[in-house]
Amino acid sequence: MNWLFKLNNFFRIWGVTFRAMARVKIWLPLILLLLLQVILLFALIRFYQPPFSLVLVPLLKTLVGEKALHYPGFYAALPFAYNLLNLAVVGFLSILINAMAILLLSFHYWGRQVNLKEAMAGARDRFGHLFLLWLVSTAAVALVLILPGFILSGWMGGSPRRILFVQLASFGLGVLVAALFAYCYNAILLSGESWLKSIRTNWGIFRRNFFSTCFFIAIPGFISWLYGVLISNSPLIMSKFRPDIIPLLLFLGSVINLFVIFWILGSLARLFLYEVKEVQL
Repeated sequence: MNWLFKLNNFFRIWGVTFRAMARVKIWLPLILLLLLQVILLFALIRFYQPPFSLVLVPLLKTLVGEKALHYPGFYAALPFAYNLLNLAVVGFLSILINAMAILLLSFHYWGRQVNLKEAMAGARDRFGHLFLLWLVSTAAVALVLILPGFILSGWMGGSPRRILFVQLASFGLGVLVAALFAYCYNAILLSGESWLKSIRTNWGIFRRNFFSTCFFIAIPGFISWLYGVLISNSPLIMSKFRPDIIPLLLFLGSVINLFVIFWILGSLARLFLYEVKEVQL
């Protein structure tokens, strides 16, 4: 009976999250995130023109080499450069953006009104703890996503099946590690906890809702991950289509991620409020 209860709650939370997607105001911080990604992508495409060239030409030369500064090598290296700079630049700004989205979602679930200015103020007041948590969680997730491929590079030996196996294993580990921080933002923003105490709070909720938490992250995340894998092989795509399709595919990937982020944040926010007895499912 307990499993049926949890399964029912799982789908009820998804239902509430999907209904929240009709609220335009909640999307606004995430649309800002998308706009920042579009600006970054545009700057990379125009890296050879001032004022972008002053920074991006030496930076790209360092990151991806001299060949990537010329056609068509640039498009082959664009996904790697975009993803790396997206994590470093936009990823930092996403601390505030995701925090605002969590606050807007939580107040929506409470049935209370909050405007963007109030959401920004709430996120800004807790930025120090959010930033420390972001550093720790990003490092942990990046480690499990990158380390298996590095350790098993000799075993993979260029075999597509082995590469896919390692990628899937890395994704699974990434989901598990992300789940260890799944409710920390909520605890920091809504319960006023420190970043360290929020990890302990998260552990208690995670233990009680192990499968729900993992699937709330894994199912939407798999959509984003799968698309990323498909467009990561830019030389193969360029052999089938025009090279300048790569920026369009990266933009579509950012749009998909926008939906995925809402789906994950909305689901976790609802379960967190239920766990702290703030809402009924």
